[in-house]
Amino acid sequence: MQPAATDSRASGADPEKATPRSRSGFLDFAHSHCLRRTEKTAERLAAARSDPTASAVHDLRVAARRLVYTLDCFSVLLDADRAADFRKRVKSLLSAARLVRELDVALELVSKLDSGLQHSIADDLRRRRDTAARLMSERLERKGVQKLTRRWLSTASGAAPEPAKETPEATKAGGRWYSHLPWMPEQSCAANASAVLPSLAADYFRQGRAACIEGTPPDELHAFRLASKRLRYCLELFSEQYGPSLATRLESLRDIQGRLGALSDYDSTIRLLDSAEAPSDSASLRLLTILSDGQGDATESFLKSWKRNLDTPNVEDDWKTYLTLPQE
Repeated sequence: MQPAATDSRASGADPEKATPRSRSGFLDFAHSHCLRRTEKTAERLAAARSDPTASAVHDLRVAARRLVYTLDCFSVLLDADRAADFRKRVKSLLSAARLVRELDVALELVSKLDSGLQHSIADDLRRRRDTAARLMSERLERKGVQKLTRRWLSTASGAAPEPAKETPEATKAGGRWYSHLPWMPEQSCAANASAVLPSLAADYFRQGRAACIEGTPPDELHAFRLASKRLRYCLELFSEQYGPSLATRLESLRDIQGRLGALSDYDSTIRLLDSAEAPSDSASLRLLTILSDGQGDATESFLKSWKRNLDTPNVEDDWKTYLTLPQE
């Protein structure tokens, strides 16, 4: 029989890594995740700057967003001023690459539509994409974000503050739930996961029930898409504590995120084609109609998936029970 402190879901994990017992242990856990995601972002940044292909720009945005969410997740464990400056630099990567990514998405969607009239539209999007990619590279150069790993190591060298004495209810009400998580530096990873992650899951399901109704505005659905990413990226940080069984739950979040991503792709493409710079001929108008229909289909697909998989009786309690690990 395994000791009570060892979660059978995390079979194969190193117990010493899975459940650090000292204050420095959990702080090292948080800082090591920040460092790894910083290194990945720096790697993606170098690739996007040398050859800004669609996949390179997408990978950069994914890595940068993961890093931002990790910084938010462990915010109370970091030096506030240094971490805020570092986070701002990482956010500038997302901002710089946003238009390029939106144009890549629009080009991909347009190329899939068999309208027979999209060639001039695609040509216009490609020209805009080339300009946006050049401006992105120039902006990244000006921002001085290339030496991200060195900047993080400098940020992490500051003394960590004591966690803020705030309740989950107060932080959620203030709209800064993920930036004020009540981590306990002196406790193990398992204890921290059990104290924080079930509440994050409950908050996610509440937000989902509010957003996943007919007629919800696109901006609220977009916010819920980001919430799905945020929860998934946070849970991934504790994959050693939960073991292989966590993959199924991560996949359910990834599915919701993907369906909402398709909806977001239609929305951003419609906005690009409907802008003053885009053509306004019959082909464009026809394409906008096709995209609008696709937007409606994507919304319906998302709502069906949510209701089938995550809006069933007791699913929230099941998640909270699963995320509560055995303690000594």
